[in-house]
Amino acid sequence: MQIRILSALTALLLLPPTLSGQSLMQADELFMRISDGADAPVVLWVGVDDAWETGHIPGARRIALGDVAVSRGEYAEAGSVVLDLPLELDDLRREFEARSVSSDRDVVVVFDAPRRLTQATRVVWTLAVLGMADRTYLLDGGQAAWVEAGGSLTPPPSGTQRFIPYQGEITTEPDAERLVALGWLAREYRADGLGVVDARSGASYSGEREEFPGRAGHIPGAGSMPIELLLGDDGRMIPTDQIRELLSAAGVADDDRVVTYCHIGQRASAAWFAATLAGFDAAIYDGSMNEWGRTELPLDRGNDR
Repeated sequence: MQIRILSALTALLLLPPTLSGQSLMQADELFMRISDGADAPVVLWVGVDDAWETGHIPGARRIALGDVAVSRGEYAEAGSVVLDLPLELDDLRREFEARSVSSDRDVVVVFDAPRRLTQATRVVWTLAVLGMADRTYLLDGGQAAWVEAGGSLTPPPSGTQRFIPYQGEITTEPDAERLVALGWLAREYRADGLGVVDARSGASYSGEREEFPGRAGHIPGAGSMPIELLLGDDGRMIPTDQIRELLSAAGVADDDRVVTYCHIGQRASAAWFAATLAGFDAAIYDGSMNEWGRTELPLDRGNDR
């Protein structure tokens, strides 16, 4: 049965987000589980062509933003990049199932380099929308951590050799509480118990850098948490107590629900992942400033919330 966001999930968009099951997996645990075989998770790999050709985690399935998001709709202008969930969630299921993802098996998402963190967390978030939150992990430190733990890398098969993943089956119910819509946020952005977090750069948040001509700044009441603060020098996520400190500095109270946004919903996925990792209920405003900034809804300039 096809499930459409505009029909079966529209009502759920108005619900507040709930606690996520997202977590980190360390490279040594992944190494042991792959070596064991029986409990090996599906590895989804995000990165550029050169890195894939040079070598990746054995058995990894490659996935890209274009496989799990589309550029469409009123704001998908020529030359712009707009991330959006496909209208047909079944299309998403098929993309993941073709890469052996199943509801009864863990999934680990790996990035080739820290600059691809946001692409990896976008994949993690998309799986959460499909109801796979409790089965989905991000490899802490990405592929570099795997190599550091003693893991080998393999190039893609050449010639007539070809790796064909087995077909997976995703049977979990979609969880639209992982995202909020423009109408919901326009009503609720000042509500008590809601912490809105801007994952863009400080210059974009303050309005120093315009989003569109004549439109700059941030959603009133939103706090700033640039995602560059989320990774340590080793490419691993900072400890959860430091994430909570960043969220607190952004105005998020201990019992708040968190909604993250950015330009197009990509950087927001890293902030969303960090918030859930730190134990917060979290969702993404997927339209982000690409949508909000084109409306007449208010924007505040400066570094104050």
